[in-house]
Amino acid sequence: MFERTEPDSVLVRALLAEQHPSLADLELRHVGSGWDNHMFRLGDDLMVRVPCRQTGAELIAHEIRWLPELALRLPLPIPAPLHIGVPSGALDFPWAWTIGPWIEGTDGLSQPMHDEVSEATRLGDFLQALHTPAPADAPKNPHRGMPLVERDERTRAAIATINPTLIDRQRLTERWEQACAASPHDGPPVWLHGDLHPANVVLHEGELAAIIDFGDITCGDPACDLAIAHTLFTDTGRTALHHALDVDDACWLRAEGWALSLCLAYQANPDGHPDLAQRGIEVLQRLSDVSRSPQP
Repeated sequence: MFERTEPDSVLVRALLAEQHPSLADLELRHVGSGWDNHMFRLGDDLMVRVPCRQTGAELIAHEIRWLPELALRLPLPIPAPLHIGVPSGALDFPWAWTIGPWIEGTDGLSQPMHDEVSEATRLGDFLQALHTPAPADAPKNPHRGMPLVERDERTRAAIATINPTLIDRQRLTERWEQACAASPHDGPPVWLHGDLHPANVVLHEGELAAIIDFGDITCGDPACDLAIAHTLFTDTGRTALHHALDVDDACWLRAEGWALSLCLAYQANPDGHPDLAQRGIEVLQRLSDVSRSPQP
């Protein structure tokens, strides 16, 4: 049983030659690594995504199954696979892998938007199109989309560990309790991106270019994805996003709770994702600011 491997350009070139020989002679460059996958740019227009652990392989399987279908109705590009790779016994590689479109741009932590109101409205249109009732066989994720109160124990424990000179723990706990007290999602489970934070938003020349990394795709409460209102936008953008969405005030308040809980996780991992960790601290500081009132 493979637990983890570190695929390099030599292995990826061999996988291409074995399974997609028409693409094997294109230039190949390693461009990034995450917890679950390594990414390689292939030629000018393609990207190879190769899992480096079993969890990543399971997430790629979700993308292979669902992204081509979802891409047909979403108003922003998503990395739906164009070609599928399979495990290779000859190369001792145990998991499926994908070739998708190369999307030009940088993540939402690395550059400002030209017009935050316009881009927040575009993201709202994307989320409205995504957040439709999911089928019974949609992926289930034990960490995303559930009722907010199911994160209560872990969130309170995380609040207790943060630096009280940076963040008002009492005020943050109050904001968390207000979010948990909001009416729960009472409709059918809807499709969710599942991990919608600024590093999974691609900007090109100050405009939204794509939403990427759907490995955590799942279904449940749309408020989970709406945490992006707090992690990507200023007050101006948050207001524009709220106006673009057909959600009630309880959902918007739950979204604040999701942002609070997720940002506690982001700031706890400064080595793995320092920019996202810093954004998490900034959001928590804003949410714990006693001079600000909770947003409806």
